[in-house]
Amino acid sequence: MALSKINKKNFHPQRISRSNDDYMPIYSGILNEITGQIEAQYITTIECQALIDLTTFITLADTPADYTGQSGRVAAVKATEDGLEFIRVDLPRAQVFGVAVDFLGEKVYNKATAPITGNITIDQTGAVLGIVQKMYHNDAVSPTITGVSDVQIIGTGTYVLGALNIIYLEWTETDRVEYWITQEG
Repeated sequence: MALSKINKKNFHPQRISRSNDDYMPIYSGILNEITGQIEAQYITTIECQALIDLTTFITLADTPADYTGQSGRVAAVKATEDGLEFIRVDLPRAQVFGVAVDFLGEKVYNKATAPITGNITIDQTGAVLGIVQKMYHNDAVSPTITGVSDVQIIGTGTYVLGALNIIYLEWTETDRVEYWITQEG
């Protein structure tokens, strides 16, 4: 029969919860690798400061308190190396098609060889400050931008009817999008 000492790699005890006490069991003994049973098991308990809920990531002491506003971000070690924080990671731009624009990550909407027509709809859900979206658009009428109450054109560019227009849209704050327009050439 093969016997080995119990260590962190081969034995993972279950925590025992009791109401009104803060004790955690400590296990020792020999693990029978053939039967998987523990031989000569000894159980003792030690008092703990407090048993904490480790069922979710944000309950850890060195992480942000909640996920609000963290859509599209990843957890990273702080520059001070004493905890975690959520950060934005610049991913390569994605190529998408349509006029429904979000600000979760940078995208190029449509193609110069296949521009879209129609009005532009903004989805602010989880929008990240400073994201700029590029859109290829060509229509017989200027598109309207809906989904935000504050839409501001930046610069002097105008939409040219029946031509390839390149529209850049930037989410600058809740309920505000700034945009500018240019054409090829």
